[in-house]
Amino acid sequence: MAYTSVTVILNPAAGSGTHQSGVRRAAEARQLDVRELHAGDRAGALAWEAVEQGAQVLVAAGGDGTVSAVAGDVRTVNGGVFLDNVSVGFYAAMVRDPQYRQRRLRVAMRYAQRALLWGRRRASLRTSVPHRVATPEQVLAILVSNNAYSPGVAPRSALRPRLDEGRLWVYLLGLPGAGRPLPARLMRGTGRLISGRALIAAWPTTQQRMTTDTASIPVGIDGEAAELTTPLEFTIRPGALRLLQPAANEPEQRQFSLRW
Repeated sequence: MAYTSVTVILNPAAGSGTHQSGVRRAAEARQLDVRELHAGDRAGALAWEAVEQGAQVLVAAGGDGTVSAVAGDVRTVNGGVFLDNVSVGFYAAMVRDPQYRQRRLRVAMRYAQRALLWGRRRASLRTSVPHRVATPEQVLAILVSNNAYSPGVAPRSALRPRLDEGRLWVYLLGLPGAGRPLPARLMRGTGRLISGRALIAAWPTTQQRMTTDTASIPVGIDGEAAELTTPLEFTIRPGALRLLQPAANEPEQRQFSLRW
């Protein structure tokens, strides 16, 4: 298929802004239509405007929120679309902090300490789990992702070796015995790991329903803070997006420092 119109939706504020100027130069050198997000703009609105004006290919250059807004109809939670993942618990609380974008490591350390030591917000959550899947006693975070996270398997720093699996993956992260002092919990957690009682549980699915004892719950949707009414209904729509990539993906030469 020959594409005659390509529009790049560029978010200059995403991440540290390290690569945005390079993306802009490369796009303009190829005479592509570059539409930059400014304060108050919505990536989804810019994408729809470009399509209405004849764009046949959309390129999202930004963070998870930008990519999700441009990509649109792939996975849903309570009828709303997400592209990367939805988090509940620790990470969902962290992304709501106004300092998160500027001081991620410091904010993450503060929220991790708060969650591990005393945990201010609690909710009772119920969801179906496949047989023989060992789960934590106390859940600190829940992550529902598009395709599986497999660090150590994927090339380079990528966490997901495949984007076409067509499945949701549910992850539970916890620390056993939250009512005990931290050293005792860590020791018990180590024992549980040795005995096979996992602190991390994961399983694939095409749909997942989660109910809580609260009318709504904070979530992180593609890294953006939100509040959703419960229950949470997750579904996936395989093949809703087409991914374009270079025809050839040849190995490249790299140089390493060898020491012994």
